[in-house]
Amino acid sequence: MAARPKIVRIARRFGGAAGSPATLANGLLAFNDNGGTLDVGGPGNAVHHIVGADLQIYRTGIQTIETGAANLKTFDVTNFNIAGGSTGNMLTKTAGGGVQWSSAPSGGLLAVDVDDPLDGTGVSGDPLTITPATTAQIVTGTDDVFPVTALGLRSQIGGPLTDLTTTVQTGIIQAINSLVSQITALAAPLRVVGSYNVATNTITPSANSPATAGALPAVAAGNEGWILLVTTGGTGTGNAAGLGAISVGDWVVSTGTAWTLFDLDLSTVAAGNVSVTAISGMTATTVQAALAELHTAVGGALTEVVVDDLSIQGAGTTTDPFEVGDIDCGTF
Repeated sequence: MAARPKIVRIARRFGGAAGSPATLANGLLAFNDNGGTLDVGGPGNAVHHIVGADLQIYRTGIQTIETGAANLKTFDVTNFNIAGGSTGNMLTKTAGGGVQWSSAPSGGLLAVDVDDPLDGTGVSGDPLTITPATTAQIVTGTDDVFPVTALGLRSQIGGPLTDLTTTVQTGIIQAINSLVSQITALAAPLRVVGSYNVATNTITPSANSPATAGALPAVAAGNEGWILLVTTGGTGTGNAAGLGAISVGDWVVSTGTAWTLFDLDLSTVAAGNVSVTAISGMTATTVQAALAELHTAVGGALTEVVVDDLSIQGAGTTTDPFEVGDIDCGTF
């Protein structure tokens, strides 16, 4: 006996409102032409949605997937593939709100977040930079995050090390130590004990001096406070070897533990290198030029001396000197 064919009944709505029916008999299918949806009835005439735009992803045409946590979709990444792009590309958002494949930026970073003293995002056109401390921050010392540049340091110490007038110019600490050494030398009773020839490293004692003629002795408690006035300069040797270049007019002083150089910078200054403000009636702007101008002015000012030939007589020359005049055989 041949099997009887099974008949599947499908209720169809056409020309009506879109959507599913409110109820549907158990096992009954219902198709709606408006929207292309298919529903099936379940126990208690409940409606179960089978086919519709909210269930399937269309192969063609525009379709919007609902957003929100309740509509979260989870895909198996092993079987998930997005066509297009090249190895190493990344998805980026377009100005229109879509996505596109783009080349990854150099280094693989889109941008980085930074804190002070760094600025920038680290991408082309906005490189990372370091913001140095401002003069106000250096002065107040309220922020130690921003680094101090060489220029900022110079603004506080007032100038380069070569501007120091101390004999040591290798660093601030060394210069301070040099000054401390010189000040310490002044703390002891000071006494000029003679002169010092640096070139020959010899002392010439002054009268009643405790020093002995000869080479500069080793420093000791017994010569603490000794002052030697440099009369011939040079580079220190012997016990003065650590003092470096020594000039005429400098002092070499014993602290009791070390010989210390007082660089007094007493070298001769040429009169032509000393500036002066021009005196009224003169044009000279240096001491040398002013002296020359005065000499010329005085030399021409006394070419003639006029006298009354009564109380004073003569011309004021070698052959006719001035004389006090006589009246009635007596002195005027």
